[in-house]
Amino acid sequence: MMSVWLCALALAAPPHRPVPPIHTIDEMLANVPQPLTPPTDDRTTITNNVPVHQRSITSKASPAALKMHFLSEFTRYGLYLAPEVAAQKPQVGEMVTGLDTEHLLSYTIFLQPNPRGTTVVLTCADMSHLELAPASEAVAPVYPGGTSVTAYRMEGTQVMTYEVQATPAELKTFYRDTYAKQGFKETEELLFAKGEKRVQVEIAPGVTRRIVFIRLNNASPEEAAWPLTPTSASSNARPAGTSSPDAQ
Repeated sequence: MMSVWLCALALAAPPHRPVPPIHTIDEMLANVPQPLTPPTDDRTTITNNVPVHQRSITSKASPAALKMHFLSEFTRYGLYLAPEVAAQKPQVGEMVTGLDTEHLLSYTIFLQPNPRGTTVVLTCADMSHLELAPASEAVAPVYPGGTSVTAYRMEGTQVMTYEVQATPAELKTFYRDTYAKQGFKETEELLFAKGEKRVQVEIAPGVTRRIVFIRLNNASPEEAAWPLTPTSASSNARPAGTSSPDAQ
């Protein structure tokens, strides 16, 4: 689930910028409370063409206290804390994930209890290297005025992102009204269900413009999509229920 959300993040961000994440990782590790050991050296692995940096440190503080610390640190660094990802909890310990939407970096902290305190593992994945296959259709309705619409399919899931100048309240009302008309029910905050079909809407913060992420599982194109071409993605944005130009 988190990998799909991160892919949606990759769609919304600017082109790849080779910004090494090591400097930020050093700062985060230097601020860990009650350290018992020095940070380990960086270890980099490649997963699905995505470089993942990893370092660790041991702290006397508890996992719960360290989670609160890193939530504060991620907020201070301006990382986006997605509610969907924040709700995930490992079987043992705690975890925190923050997303750098400008540089396409995903930071995740794993906090594992040990006899001396807590093992802190910090990973940073450079999602700008992720390669996705573009879809030929939008996967959901777009709020009027939406631009930079991009849709992809991966792992049996469709994801879409776009930018729009609208308030969170306006966007929430739009999608609640739209999916209610299509027979969906809102089972959680901006999570819409219809039988086995699920549509998750995420609204990233912004000053004047916002980025909207949409993930759709097991829905047919007739229920949530229309044709979308690279040259007309922005101009074709329109409320659900209206016909596409090709259908007129």
